[in-house]
Formats: sequence, structure tokens, C-alpha cells
Amino acid sequence: MTTTNKTNSGNRLGGRGIAGICLAACGLLTIVWGGTVVPANVLDADFMSFVCGGLVVLAFGTCLITALPPALRIVTVWLAAVSLIAYMFILRIEVMVALIGCVPVIGFAAWISVKLWRAPTAPRDRLQDGQI
Repeated sequence: MTTTNKTNSGNRLGGRGIAGICLAACGLLTIVWGGTVVPANVLDADFMSFVCGGLVVLAFGTCLITALPPALRIVTVWLAAVSLIAYMFILRIEVMVALIGCVPVIGFAAWISVKLWRAPTAPRDRLQDGQI
């Protein structure tokens, strides 16, 4: 018994993909929920906390969905990183502390981007090409 379901197009949807879809949906719902709880204002720290949290969960979810193209997954990672950097400056903390906080955010986003861009093709793709 396998945990994958082969569709007519040859794509497989496994547990990792399903978890990614669920996380992406939770991220979007968090952003929408934030817009209903507090007024949607990008310069408001309360709203941006919902947006940042939702975008981080959305980025984790899209990274788990291997059927998505790497460029789309990288865009969601950088969108979350930019929102976190903006959030640090919206909180009006000291500029030097915010800049120090930007370094690990940018570094992590760059590292994940390189990993996603250079990721090997999924084993199912190599099976179809006869490489394995």
C-alpha cells in the first residue's frame, strides 16, 4: 500500500504535498483572519503580525509542494522575508537592531532559495525518463 495517488496526468500527490497544501491554506487563512480582526493597514504592527505569520506558513507550505515550479517557491520565501524585514521597521525598534535582525532573515531566504533552485528532480521524474 502506497501513500501516493497517481492521477491521469502522471503527477503524484503524496503526504508531503498534502501537508504543503494544508500549510499554504492555513497561511492564507491567517492573513485573511488578520484582515477581519484588525483594519487592513500595512503600516499597522497588529495587522502586519498576521501577515508575516501567514506568509511564513505559506512559504513553508509551498516549499513542501514539489509539484510547484522552483521559481514560485522561491518567490514565496522572499515575499515572507521582505514582509518580516518590513515588520521589523514598522515596530519602530532601533535601526541598528532592525538591521542586525535583517541579516539572518536575508541569509535564511538566500540559503533556501539556493536549495530550492538547485534541488534535484523528484525521483518520479527520473523514473519516467528511465534514469533509475
